[in-house]
Amino acid sequence: MMMAKELPEDLVTQILLRLPVVSLLRFESVCKSWYALITHQHFKGKHLLHNKKNSNNTLLLPLSTYDDVVPMLSYETLQVSLTQSLPPPYFVIDEEARCPYSIIVVGSCNGLVCLFNNYSLQEFIWNPATKETKVVPKSNMFPSGYHANLKGIGFGFDAKTNDYKIINLLTPYNNPDPKSIQSGKIIQSEVYSLSADSWKKVDIPLSVTIDRYYAPMIYINGMAFWRAYADDWEGVLSFDMSDEVFLKTPLPLLYIRDFFVLNESTTLAVGVIAEDGFDIWLLLEVGVKDSWSKLFTIGPFTDIMRPLGFWKNGIMFLEKCDGQMVLYDPSTKQMTDLLLGHSWSQLITYMETLISVKRENVFEEQDRC
Repeated sequence: MMMAKELPEDLVTQILLRLPVVSLLRFESVCKSWYALITHQHFKGKHLLHNKKNSNNTLLLPLSTYDDVVPMLSYETLQVSLTQSLPPPYFVIDEEARCPYSIIVVGSCNGLVCLFNNYSLQEFIWNPATKETKVVPKSNMFPSGYHANLKGIGFGFDAKTNDYKIINLLTPYNNPDPKSIQSGKIIQSEVYSLSADSWKKVDIPLSVTIDRYYAPMIYINGMAFWRAYADDWEGVLSFDMSDEVFLKTPLPLLYIRDFFVLNESTTLAVGVIAEDGFDIWLLLEVGVKDSWSKLFTIGPFTDIMRPLGFWKNGIMFLEKCDGQMVLYDPSTKQMTDLLLGHSWSQLITYMETLISVKRENVFEEQDRC
């Protein structure tokens, strides 16, 4: 490549940083120097940071019943820009054994997506852009058998050690308290490290039940969040990916319906059922009950089931009672049907990345997600 040799190396780097992953993977074969540059951890980190600064986001729609593909919406146009097939052979399920929602999208961080196969009880870390898939080894922490609450799974990034982690909240079958098994109370937990490719047990401060229906895991800036409750407590259970400790935050009011993210992964927001509508609250400091701040009230509505999250300029995604998704502008009270043709229960922000799902001890300059 005469042109590549004539251009200064810094300029070549700046040009390549602006390209999508699919182009970079193709350009790895241009010459040895480009291959060395694109596959280097430093370049992967800089490419990810460039995407973050320029808001190169995609909205990932978790699977609907019986689907083996993940639709992706353009963040700018909210049109389906790509339909990504799940990586074979891990998700090829016998048609007779297939069940609704066999695959659960746990979450996305730095362009890596954590998936859980509800049929095989297996977790995976997947890079849709590079097609890499990491089969997470099953834990041997509890050899006598355990049950993983399906909504008690979290995924995120440890900025202190530059590592990706999965947190499982567990209810062992051999729990001596049968009431805990019946109620699905979480009394043990374990953390998987991608760099170590192994699990370890972590302490959980209280026995809780995770809300498995309305509040899936939310990940923000190194913290995983679940709606949880115990015999004398109801609130937000959070897990610090770096310190590997749990925190609990009481809710401002009862009847919390949904968790979602405000301002592109910076603040946890919750929707509280109000009179024919919803009050939107923000959590400003984890672990502090008085740090909840009411943002505004939306509604009243006649056919809205719940809020799903925020888009640009304060515009919100809402789910209708028939499962369809709509846009709602709280300032004008205007509602727009997105006409996506499916029923969705969750929106996950996704970003293309070159970051590998293989064991790499150093993930340079990735920042928090």
